Amino acid sequence: MPIKYVEPEVFFRYGDYTIYHIYKEDNIDMGVRVCHYGISPECSEFGGAFDVRDLPVDTIIKNQDDAKKAIMEAIDKKIKIEDYIIKF
Repeated sequence: MPIKYVEPEVFFRYGDYTIYHIYKEDNIDMGVRVCHYGISPECSEFGGAFDVRDLPVDTIIKNQDDAKKAIMEAIDKKIKIEDYIIKF
């Protein structure tokens, strides 16, 4: 069966950032990751993503609401999210 590219869904926008969902095995049907996000529509589980747990913030991540709070906290602290993109 042919595979079709689908741009990742926007999780939220805050400040100068647009945060995108990352999908398990890059397959939208497998659902979103809770701790991995991207800052561009080209993000994927295999590149261009960051792990919200790596951000130097106080928020403890248990779910997507916590992840959003942590990312917003990082942006408010002027932390550059792009510095936390995982390099493969």
